[in-house]
Amino acid sequence: MESQSQLSSLSTDELKRELTKCEEQLKNLLKVFPHLAGPDTRSLTAQYVGGDEWEALANLQPRITDIKLELCRRGVLPEVAKASQQSVQGLKAESAAGSVETKAAQKFPQQVHSAPDQKPSRPVERGKFCDQVIEEIRRIKNLAAGTGRSVAEIEKENPAFAVWSIRRTLALEDQETFNHPNQWGPPVGYAKMILSKTHDVSKDTITSWVKAWRRQRG
Repeated sequence: MESQSQLSSLSTDELKRELTKCEEQLKNLLKVFPHLAGPDTRSLTAQYVGGDEWEALANLQPRITDIKLELCRRGVLPEVAKASQQSVQGLKAESAAGSVETKAAQKFPQQVHSAPDQKPSRPVERGKFCDQVIEEIRRIKNLAAGTGRSVAEIEKENPAFAVWSIRRTLALEDQETFNHPNQWGPPVGYAKMILSKTHDVSKDTITSWVKAWRRQRG
């Protein structure tokens, strides 16, 4: 993002053109992701669950506000407000809320202009990770039961497993259970249980993510 000093080097006409472009990108972004305009727009949890469009929104809004503030400083805000069909109150509201939306369209143009080319949704991305962890838990359980290897030995032989990062986030008691696969019970159920703790969601949600990933994978 350009700083205010960089914006000040642009001509008024250049700033107007940039503002029009950014507001159009914001409009397109909200068409594709209407939930961004909801009451929880600035919720950190909502941004985490929502996916890349939230990051794009967070990068876009400040740029719109900075451009408007620079135009206001030059005394041409009334003209800008007329051109963009926004009042001074609208500018203050955007500034207070945080300017988030135009960068999204700049950073993720394929999400705004071409729905078929959208990136995988957050549930699909999480489902892919959860599916991988489930398969790794199955493999660990089979290796421990079939060969007598300890979890430490399996980790040494398979350092790239994603499940090791999950284990580090568990409570000490749960980590101790993790180190004894004979205490897990059915591996798929155990995998969903630890994933639900890590993501702070229900096991049903983990199941829905995995199904979303498998549907897309085909």
